[in-house]
Amino acid sequence: KTAFDRVFKDVVDELSKKDEAVLGEGASSVVKATPGARVVLQYALEEFSSGLMSDALLFAKHAKRKESITQKDLRLACGVRGRLLEQHREDQEYKYRTDKGKSKFYV
Repeated sequence: KTAFDRVFKDVVDELSKKDEAVLGEGASSVVKATPGARVVLQYALEEFSSGLMSDALLFAKHAKRKESITQKDLRLACGVRGRLLEQHREDQEYKYRTDKGKSKFYV
């Protein structure tokens, strides 16, 4: 098994434990994922991670550090990405509210 498969299994086991705690003792809570879902999740995680590292590297270069990324750079990159995602979500909600009477639905 790959390292990602082991991490994925640990996360699924943790989710199953939380579901059992919420649903009660003896409740059947089964979290399953197809192999294709694992591949897609791994690809998305790799894309996100590499993009985050690229952003952090840009911040490090801006701070006149050649190619050493610090925790501060990663936090800044996460913060900027979080604000961008929040702004995108607000924009989409605004489009939906203003176009309610029209036939198009924006996601």
